[in-house]
Amino acid sequence: MLRELSLCEPAHGLVVENLERLSDLSLVGHFRKSSPMRENIFWTLGTFIQPESLGKKKFRPWITFFLDAAFRCARDVNQNVHVKAQEFLIACALVYG
Repeated sequence: MLRELSLCEPAHGLVVENLERLSDLSLVGHFRKSSPMRENIFWTLGTFIQPESLGKKKFRPWITFFLDAAFRCARDVNQNVHVKAQEFLIACALVYG
């Protein structure tokens, strides 16, 4: 839902308010369906950086909240989570340098 709201300029405030909660969810990995959830989170975070979404300026203060989880998930045994976390880290490296 946050991914769709990030495409709408008036809803950017709502998305930014929920980024801290989203970062907490990205660290959760102890229940059965956590892998698809984390995969979806990192896919969503990759779209937040794009200019048609939040953009790099609005997302920059929140990047540190997600880096730890992204590096943890980049070594995950689940291939889908592993790939999406790496794609997010690569997108961050390309955008932020």
